[in-house]
Amino acid sequence: MLRPGQVIALCAIALLTIGVVMVSSAKMRLGPVDSAEDHLPKVTATSVLLSRSAAYMALAVGAMAVGAMAPSGGWRPWARPGRSGPCDSWRAGA
Repeated sequence: MLRPGQVIALCAIALLTIGVVMVSSAKMRLGPVDSAEDHLPKVTATSVLLSRSAAYMALAVGAMAVGAMAPSGGWRPWARPGRSGPCDSWRAGA
């Protein structure tokens, strides 16, 4: 069974992949082909995987992986004492 964090990561990767496909498909052109020499640039899987948007997607997934692996206990020294979360003052009615 997947944990909630894994589901969020998979959804983020799926949305990034859809975004790369949408950006790549926006570059496609349609037009009449009159002869064998007259052709439009082909969009292949290689051209999509080596595109700038795919590189940005890889950077985003890498940053997400680094953030997921970073220990959260290291932030404790910078936390304000006496507060466990951002909603504590709201719960206290302040």
